[in-house]
Amino acid sequence: MSAEPTMDFDEIADELYGLPPGDFTARRNAVARTARREGDRELAQRISTLRRPTQSAWILNQWIRRHPDGADDITELGAALREAQRRAAADRLRELSRQRQRVIADAAGQIGRLAAHLDVTLSDATERDIVSTLRAAAADDETADTLRRGRMVTAAEYTGFGPAGMFAVPEPVAATDTGDADAEATDHEARRERAEQELRRAEQHEADARRAADDARTRAADAARAVDTLAAQAQRLRDELGRVEHELGFARRRATAADSESATTARSLESSSAAVEKLRAEKLRAGHAQPRDQR
Repeated sequence: MSAEPTMDFDEIADELYGLPPGDFTARRNAVARTARREGDRELAQRISTLRRPTQSAWILNQWIRRHPDGADDITELGAALREAQRRAAADRLRELSRQRQRVIADAAGQIGRLAAHLDVTLSDATERDIVSTLRAAAADDETADTLRRGRMVTAAEYTGFGPAGMFAVPEPVAATDTGDADAEATDHEARRERAEQELRRAEQHEADARRAADDARTRAADAARAVDTLAAQAQRLRDELGRVEHELGFARRRATAADSESATTARSLESSSAAVEKLRAEKLRAGHAQPRDQR
């Protein structure tokens, strides 16, 4: 599309981040030049600052365009996790952590299938970047918004749990007197320590499950690539066999025609030879039959 003076920056960004990475820079520069030539220098400057996406960012942008609900599933789950952590609800945290693992695994699987459909091979590092970005989107609203808009530039990473600086606090209760307040404070502290222990165990369980899931996805991706490679080889062999069989049929028809032509030529030669021999014999007889005075 051409950049008109009234073109919205968001429309341009949406187009650019929907392009293959190899087309991004040339198209960005062309649109920026057009905007500058038409006098919109501010728009041209904003366009020029747009960065080409990495492969992991690009495939994430393509996925979210096809599955816009995917970002909502991840961010809603992230919000529920933060609320559960705020309330120190250990059981709820464990449940949501398992659910988050499933949601991210499902999304990563969709992205892998999309890459295969687009004939794009994802490296192990790219697959890890994809999972890392999905986890970051579940914990960080800004990353989630960028993902939702399909304008990822590079992989995102989040090593914590919830927004930076978040910590668990118990539900507030009203104290009746100093003794009750002290007892409640002690109870709250014990609950907080238990919740932290449960959270550490849940995070360790999640990390173990994530590594296992990453390994499983890597093996599945390797197997899928092997299947695709063998399928492509089989198709090439089928194509080659079809071509050879076609050439063989043509060669057989030529051989049959050549045999027929050879037989016809042989018969013609035999007939011609017989005619020549007949004429020679007649000439010889005519020579012997001449009168004596003509000899």
